[in-house]
Amino acid sequence: MSRHRIQVTVNGVVHDFARWSDGGKPRRGVVTPGSDVTYTAEYRPRLPAASGPDLIAEIIEAAGAPGGSPAVAGGRGRAVIRISNTGAARFSGTSKVGLYLSTDPTLDDADQLIAAPARRLRLAPGASKILRLRLIYPAVAGSYYLIAEADATNAVPETDESNNAAASAEPLETLPA
Repeated sequence: MSRHRIQVTVNGVVHDFARWSDGGKPRRGVVTPGSDVTYTAEYRPRLPAASGPDLIAEIIEAAGAPGGSPAVAGGRGRAVIRISNTGAARFSGTSKVGLYLSTDPTLDDADQLIAAPARRLRLAPGASKILRLRLIYPAVAGSYYLIAEADATNAVPETDESNNAAASAEPLETLPA
């Protein structure tokens, strides 16, 4: 007896049959139930095997000048960023970490790049590295989200290029100089 995979394609993504709502097997005889019964088929998207690294950024801390001073427009600041490799392969190399200020928590072309230091990283799958970065706030005071982007130049071939950026949980207030 050959095994056949039951699948459907939705918006170009192949989904494989997982199970019936009553736990039944994929192939079953059709029986007319004695009462109203609904069986629901559960499908799961077929994911490609992850084979490379996948770098992601997380903001741990963002502040004004060292020593706890508030952020001042045009002043120096610092950020503590965690870069993690969530992929299935080791990454070893240099990667730029972009720091941006944005009026919203989503990275886009309107956001201002305020620092992009290159860092040497050696990350096994599941490993992380904490980076302490310096930055200069823009000359205009305001309320900004800090966004960190791993692999800011897209130089690292990754299994997922869409998850490299993360924003601060709350906007930072920069005071007038």
